Amino acid sequence: VKSQNACIMGRIISGNLNVGVNGLYTADGDFNGNPSYEKTTDCVSLSTVYLFYVSDSSGTGWRIAESKDVSAQYVANCAQTSLSACTTGNWKIVESDGNGGGTFEDDNNIYLQFGSCPSWPCASVTSTVDTGSANCQSFDTQVAANTYKNSDNYYWHYSAVYQSWLCINGNEEDYTSCAAEYNAATNPGWTAMTSGSTTSMTFETPSGSYDVSCVGTGSITPDPTMSPSTSSGNNPSPTMSPETSGNNPSPTMSPETSSNPGTPTMSPEAGGSNPIPTMSPDVGSGGGSNSAIQRVSIYSILICLIFSVII
Repeated sequence: VKSQNACIMGRIISGNLNVGVNGLYTADGDFNGNPSYEKTTDCVSLSTVYLFYVSDSSGTGWRIAESKDVSAQYVANCAQTSLSACTTGNWKIVESDGNGGGTFEDDNNIYLQFGSCPSWPCASVTSTVDTGSANCQSFDTQVAANTYKNSDNYYWHYSAVYQSWLCINGNEEDYTSCAAEYNAATNPGWTAMTSGSTTSMTFETPSGSYDVSCVGTGSITPDPTMSPSTSSGNNPSPTMSPETSGNNPSPTMSPETSSNPGTPTMSPEAGGSNPIPTMSPDVGSGGGSNSAIQRVSIYSILICLIFSVII
């Protein structure tokens, strides 16, 4: 297993908070006697993340963080000894607490499989999606796993980060970019296909259900996988007790949002280089440094009054 890559799938949420954990992680050598993995994209948030094992006073399990360090803030964790056990129902991820901070919550859609990410076996793909032109209806050339193109240079590409199939104009966009604009997009979630099959898929853009067909058998196949696990949003998987950690008192938020809902462009994190949620100091409570400020203000007024009387 140490020489294999690992794929994480299933992080789906409105607003795209921490969807950057999704995707293919490449083997990055051993860390503390266990294999570790790295994933890099051009996404604004969580552009480079690491998957590694920790077992010390701060906790035990597999973590996803922006640096490979046992004391690093992390955005997701699986409290299992074996990485192959990090299937659905075993992941926690940082969710917004609604007050500018974050808390670890169960995400029963996230799962991991060794090897490559799931892919379609098709030689070409057709669809009935209506974008006002035929550019997103036929892709006759397979250029990579989960990527097809046509003679108009439009791509049918599965974004592992967004967990959606996208139709992208390759004349204007880099289809591999997190910021690429698209002409059509399916609802997030992986749909398995077999050669010669047709299925109805729900699209966010344009809104509606359209048939998508997998034609023939492609010549590009991903690396074999082992211990695959499937994702189900309806799987009532067991929950885990919240992990306590002296090294990670404030979960990292790394929110990924977009001001343009038609474009999967992610906005930078608020707060500059500090992704850790901070708390505003108590103001007006009469305690701590605030009361000291009040005393200094009173003394300043008294001194001014004394000088006025002398003058």
